[in-house]
Amino acid sequence: MVNEVFPETAKLAYEISYGELAHNRLPQSQKLELTGIEFKTEDSIIEMFFEQETCTIEGYHHPEVSIPSIANYELIEVRDNLFFVDLLFTENTEITASIAIDFKTNKALFVLTRYQPASTPDQNAPIPLKLASNYQQYFTPAIVLTGNHQVEHSQYPHITKDLIGSRSLYCYSTSIPTVYEHIYINSHWYCYNVINGIRKGDGGCDQVSYYKFDDSTYVVTWRELLIDLSFVFVYDLDNKTTTGKGWGNLSDVNKMINIPAGAHIISLNSLNYPLNYIPT
Repeated sequence: MVNEVFPETAKLAYEISYGELAHNRLPQSQKLELTGIEFKTEDSIIEMFFEQETCTIEGYHHPEVSIPSIANYELIEVRDNLFFVDLLFTENTEITASIAIDFKTNKALFVLTRYQPASTPDQNAPIPLKLASNYQQYFTPAIVLTGNHQVEHSQYPHITKDLIGSRSLYCYSTSIPTVYEHIYINSHWYCYNVINGIRKGDGGCDQVSYYKFDDSTYVVTWRELLIDLSFVFVYDLDNKTTTGKGWGNLSDVNKMINIPAGAHIISLNSLNYPLNYIPT
């Protein structure tokens, strides 16, 4: 990846291809009948109140980011009692939030993503390799209090190394196959290889984070370097699906784009490291 550049022609092709990421995504759901959900974090209580198209969030704070209290939302049922909630704020277009909520394990994870480029890019020049992403992601593990009668026994989602060394294919579209290979190489980086699609043959490494709910449920996020994109996914390993979103700046008008995304997982294998050389 040293000295690699991402030319403007490739950027335009990717603007066309991001729609392919939604073909295998689970549909929107109206199954969540609760009008409000209460969460407990390590230092606060968060409350969410749902209306038909918008929701109100109270108690969700971050010391470095101003989070509006009103958001448009999309709700996806990943499987029974497991939901992915996507929040878009009209007051602050530099941030978005995604929430994984599991009513079975009483766990939730808030992922706040902020776009903060170091400088305005020159649209007439190739995009050079960056050593850091233009995105920061902040994670708030929580316990679901609403409907939870065993709060004292509940645990927060936690950072995990379970996926390190695993290798899988992610099939985003089957009609016009869009397939990515992922290898999770350590706690901070994963690498991708585009097996099929508009970007076929492309590959690279991006910054990644992993949180575990249980042995079949993970939240995986990454922040791309060459392309101005970030992603948040809920991995359902029992049903071999991912459900989530991309969010980024792919246009010349400096406008953030929300990209619904989801894939079918084909597990390949896991890398076996000698005992003294296990990545961290």
